Amino acid sequence: MTINTRADFIRRFSLYPSPPVERRVDEPLRKRLRPAAVLIPIIERPHGLSLILTRRSSKLRKHAGQISFPGGRFDDTDTDLLDTALRETEEEIGLPRSQVEVIGRLHDYPVLSYFMIRPYVAFVSPQ
Repeated sequence: MTINTRADFIRRFSLYPSPPVERRVDEPLRKRLRPAAVLIPIIERPHGLSLILTRRSSKLRKHAGQISFPGGRFDDTDTDLLDTALRETEEEIGLPRSQVEVIGRLHDYPVLSYFMIRPYVAFVSPQ
């Protein structure tokens, strides 16, 4: 099945149940992981679906030059990890929350830099 449109994507994405809030990770490891979230922003364009990715500055101390989804670590001012993903996306690429329609999320993902990343999938307005 080819996925070329927003409707195709949502139909396919809806076939899979939402993941549980937490993945099973060894308790000692979980205590060392810091919560973070990313947004997987999808744009529907005439030629098909596109993703927005960022390239981190080569001058950064950590993760320099990496290609990534917009997002970052949980901040005490965030109400939850979705708020983190939306705040970080607006800070990093200037995409306002009003142009984001979150349709779901993927499993939490532990990474080597001691973060537990929660990815949210969303469609964004092409403006």
